[in-house]
Amino acid sequence: MPPTAKPGFRQRFRCYFRWCRISLLFLVLLLLGSLTYLNRVGLPEFLKARLVSELRARGVILKFTRMRLRWYHGLVAENVSLGRADDPAGPHLSMGEADLRLDRTALHKLHFQINSLLLHDGQLVVPLVSTNEPPERFIVNNIITELHLLPDDQWQLDRFQALCLGARVNLSGTLANASAIRDWQFKRATNQPPGLWQRQLLQLVKISRQMQFSRPPDILLNVRGDARDPASITADLRFSARHADTPWGKLEKLLLIAKLNRRLGSHDVGHSELKLQIADARTPWGQAGLSRLYVHWAQSFTNPMPSEVKLDWEISDVNTPWGEIPQARFTSRTVLSSDGSGRLKTELTLDSGVFQSEWFQLKTNRLTAQLIHSPDSVLPLQTDWQWAVEKPHARWGEAQDFRLNGHADRVASKSPPQADPSSAWWTALEPFHIDWESQIDSVTLTNVFVDKISLAGQWRAPELTIQKFHADLHGHQLDASAQIHAATREARAQSSFDFDAHRIESLLTPHLRRWLGQYSWPDPPKVTARVRVILPACTNTHPDWRAEVLPTLQLDGELQTGEATFRGVPVSSAQSHFGFSNFVWQLPDFVATRPEGRVEFSYTSDIQNHDFRFKLRSRIDPLALKSLFEGERPAVFDYFQFHEPPLVEGEIRGQWLAPEKFGAIVRVSATNFVFREVPIRELAALVQFTNRYVTATDVMIRGGGPLVSASGVGYDLATRTVYLTNAFSTMDPRLITHAIGPRTEQILSPYTFKKPPTARVNGWVEVRRGKNSDLRFELTGGPFHYWKFNVPQISGTVLWVDETVTITNLQADFYRGKLAADMFFDCTVPHESDFGLRASVSGADLHQLMADISSPTNRLEGVLNGDLTITKANSGDWESWNGFGNVKLRDGFLWDIPLFGIFSTALNAVVPGIGNSRVSGCTATFTIANSVIHTDDMNIRSPAMRLAYRGTIDFKGRVDARVEARLLRDVWIIGRIVNFILSPLTKIFEYKVTGSLEEPKKEPLYIPKALMFPFHPIRTLKELFSEEKPNPSPSVEKPPQ
Repeated sequence: MPPTAKPGFRQRFRCYFRWCRISLLFLVLLLLGSLTYLNRVGLPEFLKARLVSELRARGVILKFTRMRLRWYHGLVAENVSLGRADDPAGPHLSMGEADLRLDRTALHKLHFQINSLLLHDGQLVVPLVSTNEPPERFIVNNIITELHLLPDDQWQLDRFQALCLGARVNLSGTLANASAIRDWQFKRATNQPPGLWQRQLLQLVKISRQMQFSRPPDILLNVRGDARDPASITADLRFSARHADTPWGKLEKLLLIAKLNRRLGSHDVGHSELKLQIADARTPWGQAGLSRLYVHWAQSFTNPMPSEVKLDWEISDVNTPWGEIPQARFTSRTVLSSDGSGRLKTELTLDSGVFQSEWFQLKTNRLTAQLIHSPDSVLPLQTDWQWAVEKPHARWGEAQDFRLNGHADRVASKSPPQADPSSAWWTALEPFHIDWESQIDSVTLTNVFVDKISLAGQWRAPELTIQKFHADLHGHQLDASAQIHAATREARAQSSFDFDAHRIESLLTPHLRRWLGQYSWPDPPKVTARVRVILPACTNTHPDWRAEVLPTLQLDGELQTGEATFRGVPVSSAQSHFGFSNFVWQLPDFVATRPEGRVEFSYTSDIQNHDFRFKLRSRIDPLALKSLFEGERPAVFDYFQFHEPPLVEGEIRGQWLAPEKFGAIVRVSATNFVFREVPIRELAALVQFTNRYVTATDVMIRGGGPLVSASGVGYDLATRTVYLTNAFSTMDPRLITHAIGPRTEQILSPYTFKKPPTARVNGWVEVRRGKNSDLRFELTGGPFHYWKFNVPQISGTVLWVDETVTITNLQADFYRGKLAADMFFDCTVPHESDFGLRASVSGADLHQLMADISSPTNRLEGVLNGDLTITKANSGDWESWNGFGNVKLRDGFLWDIPLFGIFSTALNAVVPGIGNSRVSGCTATFTIANSVIHTDDMNIRSPAMRLAYRGTIDFKGRVDARVEARLLRDVWIIGRIVNFILSPLTKIFEYKVTGSLEEPKKEPLYIPKALMFPFHPIRTLKELFSEEKPNPSPSVEKPPQ
């Protein structure tokens, strides 16, 4: 075999290159396979164990499902979780991925040193479980951050971003000795209930759901410190939000900046400050333009309670339903007590400057307070406050300044709480004892000026007491006190005052002003009062005061006054107790004194049904009450004049809104008074009023000797009807008619009794028009005068029924004779009446009758008898009389009557004296038609002649008659013979008579005037040649109607 040639350099190079290439490709394949394995399968367990150990050594406890190699990311741990997996109820932080950044220098030395962790897609979940509510979770989503594990056990957190409760969170920080976090122990304070932070976090979750923002808020937090010294950790926080809409209102901008736990000198004390700015906040309680809050506190690392807290809050353009504040500032400072008790002392100050509302305005408003409280309770143990206001001004008044100071102590109570926490407003005040005082100077209320108002009070649960309320008004005082029991809502008050109530009229309602305007006094009255009432529950925002509170109101007191005037009625003094309870006002013992006497009454009034009741006893002059009547005063006051005040006793009751239910019973006694110029010595009556009907019983009026009495007098206001029962009078009718009135006196003036008659009256009469009536008068008395008639005694019965008046059984002594008459009057037509009458006269002396009618010196004589019946007549028409009658005269003398003496002169010329012989008898019957008397059978008999009259005479005295004279007709024995012999000459003595009753004219019927010339030549010539003139109607005096 031939010897092998040695390879050359190129051949060896190519061989070496091939093996290198194969090896490199193998290594590449091996590397790619390893990388693929590490990417797909993950790191081997020994590598993961080394990395976890490295992280644990750096203070990071990391749990994951696998770790693999990712292109461009390096080592990536997937499904990473931090926290305790065996505590499902605890917080749990999970990451989708965590990139481990290794130190390349160390890796070259095959050392696994992790420089940082880049966390992706993280989520923090805190389960929140509460009883009686569905479970909730606090979640922080989309966590992305990088944690740098720096040398010397230092952590640095960069670019932490997340979403939490709708806000964007950015977190950064640096922590030295970070591995010491494993040694932190979070212990619950001894006074902290379990699960407190969970409940607070649950409340935060619920609130966040109710808040909306135009864009997510931003939260920036930077934390720095040493994990071995947690007290050294500081933080800077910034929270900003815009256009927030919350359950408590809306705001335009919110900015919160906080610097926490800064060390400024002492290494044992950390200082923190917080700045909060809110712009354009609008809430249901009001709105503010700009609000800035500054809080600074210092806290020892060994004591969880801050050693000092300062707060400064400025707010501007505040507008609330209660008022507006342009600028306000609230400051406070809280420090630990120096006595070592561990308590806190707080000083508060509020300066609001001008405060203006719809109701009042304050020029300055400053409130300061000093509080002592324990660290474990918000409620102070002790509080002092001072509130000062300058120039408070309201719609109803203003003051110079206002001050309110107080002190409160929280005391331990061994008894269980009395207040219901769900409804009692005073629950928070129950543990406190509070004392306070206040003063208001130079108060002006509308037109009322009060020099000073002072108040003082205290609170001792459950009772609020106003120990002092004092006001100075124009030299007079008002003092009051009050107590309110918060549990029972019972309020009691006591008050006394002696100021002039007229000075506070501008504060009263129009109704009270009108009521008070009825009173006046030179010195104001003194009033004391006590009140008890049950107030409405505080939860009742719209109480029905009349239905709920008024039934519980009880009021009692008394008043005293000196000289005073009620609606112009002056009194020397007045006093009374008063009270109100169960809807009833009471004045049990009112007494008013005047110079002439006093009035006493008791009064009750029910404001529910408006019933009232007076019991009255008065001995004052009624004329003093004239001023009570507004406008034109009743004329009845002008009728009386009292020399002694009457006594009035009785009871009045009724219903204010129902006049028909008014009733009264009053006994009246009066002496020595004058009514319409009529003196009355005594009056007594029992007066009752009910159902609009006035009744007076046991009426007695005595004027010296004469008496007026009645068993009963009634007046119906509805029908205006007067009722009389057994009315009796012996008083002069002229006094009665004068007392009734001038018209009645004028109408009845023609009817005169020289001595008071006896009268009895029963029945009723309508006062208004008198068309309905039924009265019976029984009169007896005399002497009586009417027109020209005078009778010594008269009696009769008058029946007044509706519009008719009937006089029956009229009996009178008539000029030595008797008169009996019955009359009937129909008064339907005003001022005149149709009437009729029937009268009978017997034995009347003609001479005395004619002496009253015509002339006291007449020579007429005779005894007169007659009957007169008027069937129809009218009192207003003198020519309307119709009727009939007869007349008889005996033993008389009539020739002085011109109508009857026309033949006396002729007969006396034949036989002296025969023409004036006495009349033995005169008879006549007559009729009356339209006031014209007609007779056909009038005969006058005398020894000389007999005269026969036929004709008429009217009420004006005009005569139209025929008279026939029969000479010597009635001469004894020979009269008939002589009459027969002279019968042919009878026609000579037959005349026609005209003219008047006083001046009759006679004319012979059958003998011409010329033949009478020899007997009367001159008179005959005068009658023949004179012109005929009509006879004027004689004036006849009419009787009064």
